[in-house]
Amino acid sequence: MKKFKIVLTGAPGCGKTTVIKKIAERYCLESVILDEDKLFYGFSDELNATLILVPEAARRVIRKIKAKDVNKVNDVDFRQREILKEQLKLEKIAEDYATTKKTVIVLDRGIVDGIAFYDLANIQPFLELVKSCEKDRYDAVFLLELLPAELYSKDSERRENWREAKQLEGLIKSAYEKFGYVIETIKYMSINARTEEIIKRIRLILSKI
Repeated sequence: MKKFKIVLTGAPGCGKTTVIKKIAERYCLESVILDEDKLFYGFSDELNATLILVPEAARRVIRKIKAKDVNKVNDVDFRQREILKEQLKLEKIAEDYATTKKTVIVLDRGIVDGIAFYDLANIQPFLELVKSCEKDRYDAVFLLELLPAELYSKDSERRENWREAKQLEGLIKSAYEKFGYVIETIKYMSINARTEEIIKRIRLILSKI
């Protein structure tokens, strides 16, 4: 059984979550409810592979922290430790759905993203996170370019302004490169065009098997 793990990453507000929903719609994937989020999965005849789309761990953790102690949301170290635990749990759930010869798991952010948030806060990341990043965990990393400033907006979990988001984009790219990944940048374009570009790159990965 071959499993390919692909990270969709980028600054807050770059459109990752929307693209994942579009891919799920395109392939009419089934969904598993995980609290307020959905994990999408299903076999694609077009790709000749099982496709699994995993929600963002950070959003899930921020919602849970806010429900218990809103003051903890701004504690970068506490937040990132919780995000790592949630990320590992979500990846394990996704792997349990990998039941065919070829499976593509697409993740809304990966473990390495956490390093960028420590770098933004100028804090040393905890050792377990660094060790997790050092493992060769992902087969491809697609970085979605940030939206123009006039289209950017905050929400209940996305607290950074556009300038901070742009800074994070650079830090995320640097973090993945630090751990040996080659970043594939998805330029800013319409959501549908970005979705098609990502699907094209997934097809390319599968064609090399």
